[in-house]
Amino acid sequence: MTLGLMRAGLFGGVSEFDIEYLVIAGGGGGGGPAGSSSGNGGGGAGGYRNSYASESSGGNSTTETEISVASGSSVTVTVGAGGSSGIRGNDSVFSTITSNGGADGGDGGKATKGTLG
Repeated sequence: MTLGLMRAGLFGGVSEFDIEYLVIAGGGGGGGPAGSSSGNGGGGAGGYRNSYASESSGGNSTTETEISVASGSSVTVTVGAGGSSGIRGNDSVFSTITSNGGADGGDGGKATKGTLG
């Protein structure tokens, strides 16, 4: 992760530091096949997790703890795309933190429930 390596280099001798994060997953696509005129539910929002400013994470849970990262280490980052018609959203990942993609919309106007995470 470039930012971490740069920060460690600037302060010299730093072996580990804490990172605040915000991880938002892709939202789910509306239900039913493309071009369908029947009443289909909308897709659910992607999960929301954060560790800054004493702000609640998804599901109105408490602010999460920052991540400690060792200088020179790599951190996995995945940005989850939103789902197309009838497809759930993709998960987003930052290091060990995963935010779950939103649920797809249900057929016949019934929305499916996604998980916050």
